[in-house]
Amino acid sequence: MVSATGRMTLKVDVYSFGVILVELITGRKAIDDSQTEESCHLVTWFRRKLMIKTDALPEMVDPRINVNEETISSITTVAELAGHRSAREPYQRPDIGHAVNVLSSLVEQWKPSKQEDFDEMDAINFDVPLNEAI
Repeated sequence: MVSATGRMTLKVDVYSFGVILVELITGRKAIDDSQTEESCHLVTWFRRKLMIKTDALPEMVDPRINVNEETISSITTVAELAGHRSAREPYQRPDIGHAVNVLSSLVEQWKPSKQEDFDEMDAINFDVPLNEAI
């Protein structure tokens, strides 16, 4: 991606990754003209809503995701990561290595216990740590 100055930067890619995380959490598009003016820009809506009401996350999650005590912890971790990645100012965005470290712990936590239950995932080698797979 290109920054406001027209230069290619890693911080712009970090922002884009944050947007993708917010899309995954909410199930919404980054820009959705079918939404009200207040909520058509996903990242702005997401950040504003969490600043106003810190416990609003469960109601913002994509309804197709089963939110329970077990999953909300991981969703919260990803939401925090998305919030940092989508900070308005580039200097406020952590580098992508930080995202790998945060997400690596979730990969280990959510790794399927039986590979035969996930035959459609044969192409994914869950025995390789995320930071080595990248």
